[in-house]
Amino acid sequence: MASFIAFLVSSWVLLSLVAGQVPFPESPACKFPFIYEGKAFTTCTEYGSTDKSPWCATTSNYDRDRKWKPCAIKEYGGNSNGASCTFPFIYLGRTYYTCTNKMEHKGRYWCATTGSYDKDRKWSLCADIKLSVDYPENPCRFPFTYKGKTYSGCTGDGREDGKLWCSLSKNHDENPQLVYCEP
Repeated sequence: MASFIAFLVSSWVLLSLVAGQVPFPESPACKFPFIYEGKAFTTCTEYGSTDKSPWCATTSNYDRDRKWKPCAIKEYGGNSNGASCTFPFIYLGRTYYTCTNKMEHKGRYWCATTGSYDKDRKWSLCADIKLSVDYPENPCRFPFTYKGKTYSGCTGDGREDGKLWCSLSKNHDENPQLVYCEP
């Protein structure tokens, strides 16, 4: 009977991870950059994964420490029940275009789930696959792909109002986060 219960628990954990949920939000955070097989990784990777699931190290050197976790593929936890991030959002009067680990939530990367954390105080922990340490001051990721077309600057494509925007990821179709470009 004990082995059956252990099987059920491990199955639940595996299904939760496959569904992109992290069943234990207090698990160690991803540590970026991290070293794996002598290479530095600045975001989650499928490299070395036998089932092609994204993962990250939870220390700066996987080769030495062998500590890792599966990457969450969608937001989780927080006080918004894992609602999706809203970008940009306002926190302490500043505009954020990506997840932040500033000040709140025990140093973990988080995002507002409304346009103003200052006003609404609603948040989620960020999906690990959306985290990266290589965002420049300008959050736009050039070049980026949108609907199969490559863009090297801001575009109004896909918007009825023609407002210019750029992607926060290299493939906007897979990770649809954007920021509006200044006129």
